[in-house]
Amino acid sequence: MKRLLSALVIVLGLLISLGAWRGYCAYTRVEALERDVAKLHVALADNRAAKIARQGQLEAQRAAWLECRARAEDVYNRNFALNGIPVPGKPGIRNIPTRILTNLRQEEREAMADCNQVYPHHDEITAGEVAADPNFEVTKAVTNQPH
Repeated sequence: MKRLLSALVIVLGLLISLGAWRGYCAYTRVEALERDVAKLHVALADNRAAKIARQGQLEAQRAAWLECRARAEDVYNRNFALNGIPVPGKPGIRNIPTRILTNLRQEEREAMADCNQVYPHHDEITAGEVAADPNFEVTKAVTNQPH
């Protein structure tokens, strides 16, 4: 009977220690998971910060790109106004020789291409944004050429 009682005490002690060991193992696993979650939170915050910084860079580049295009357009409009002859009775409409108009349009296209080359990532920021931007207008010259 004493032997049986001693065996039961030993088995009970083993079960208790095994339970404590299991609890310790579960605790260390929880700690490891909490560390992993903390690392993921840091990585997520870094990713968000990088994304915000990239967005800021793209917005600044977009503004510079649009300004470059506006300057090219202003040069075109100024040259059009200088080279065109006002049509009597029609304010804002000018006659301009086709040769000069062709040269002006070619110069504007080249200036726009230069803007696109200087700001190579403009395509990342223009896909739907330029069309949706209410401040961005495409102006076309109205010409009255005698045929």
